[in-house]
Amino acid sequence: MRPFAPGQPKEIFGDNVTMEVQRAWEHPSGVILHAKYDGDFDKTNLPVPLILTNYFVLKEGKIAQLITLLNKTIWEPGAGLTADIQKEGSHHE
Repeated sequence: MRPFAPGQPKEIFGDNVTMEVQRAWEHPSGVILHAKYDGDFDKTNLPVPLILTNYFVLKEGKIAQLITLLNKTIWEPGAGLTADIQKEGSHHE
């Protein structure tokens, strides 16, 4: 496996990284999942628990692209903004 960035010699497997899937669902081009990450890596300035969002783009049954992000909020399917807008609207008379 390649290092994550130039000049960064560690590989993910060297840090004994584990993923515990919290939520997963399909979207038109692949799969989105939220997973809790743990392991022997430097956790300085990372939230506890560390939950990352992974966007898998699939092509012919294989991973064509993987984007992993640290989100400050976690979006859930079906939650949308409607509930938040309705809540805010209820405070205005």
